[in-house]
Amino acid sequence: MARRVAAGARARLRGQRRERVGRGRRRRRDAARLPGRDRRPACRAAPRVPAVTLGDLRIDPVERRVEREGRAIALLPREYALLLHLARSAGRSIAREELLAAVWGLRFDPGTNVVEVHVSRLRAKLDRGFAAPMLVTDKGRGYRLIARADPQP
Repeated sequence: MARRVAAGARARLRGQRRERVGRGRRRRRDAARLPGRDRRPACRAAPRVPAVTLGDLRIDPVERRVEREGRAIALLPREYALLLHLARSAGRSIAREELLAAVWGLRFDPGTNVVEVHVSRLRAKLDRGFAAPMLVTDKGRGYRLIARADPQP
């Protein structure tokens, strides 16, 4: 039993076992764990992913934050994924089938209006209170996100 405890303590000191460093009674052992925390990949600084900007719309993919004209827009996870996919293909009409595949992971048409409902909710949150709409429906083609009101392509 003593060997197993000692081996576990040595592994923790070398940083091989992850353990939360909290308020412990043995400060020397806790202090010895800190260098091991710095060697772990999770503690290293992650590369910064650039924000997606389209006109006055700013999407921060790391913090999952959306702002338009400096005002925060609260989105549900599926609405956020839909907006991010539309923003990465800004100005291009995206068909319903492509949205089903990219956002919902469906390679078939479920026969529901799930895309239309989510686009409607996203449009209400994204365009309400602003002068120009950003989310446009191209009849017969799909949906597109634009920076300003421009004519049909």
